[in-house]
Amino acid sequence: MWAVVVAPTPALPGRDWLRGLFEHPTLTAEDRAALLSGRPPSGSPASGKVICACQGVGEEALRQAVAAGCQSLDRLSETTRAGTQCGSCLPELRHWLASALPPGG
Repeated sequence: MWAVVVAPTPALPGRDWLRGLFEHPTLTAEDRAALLSGRPPSGSPASGKVICACQGVGEEALRQAVAAGCQSLDRLSETTRAGTQCGSCLPELRHWLASALPPGG
């Protein structure tokens, strides 16, 4: 799948945001307007790289959960729902969590 964004400035929308739009079978009016303007709706948090596609959980949500005290895969999944549907992202979640925790954490 390809997307071409033409804008007056070189600031491009996040690839993860664009990819997320194309994963939905239909778009809301707000999503269509944002897509046509090449800008996420104001106030939309940057999700970062999507780790769990089933639940749409990106690295930013995972970082926030770890900062709030989620130090295990079970707690991370419970809080963010990442890895709770098909489970194919569990190895990547384990690796991500190990790299996000401080040494000895």
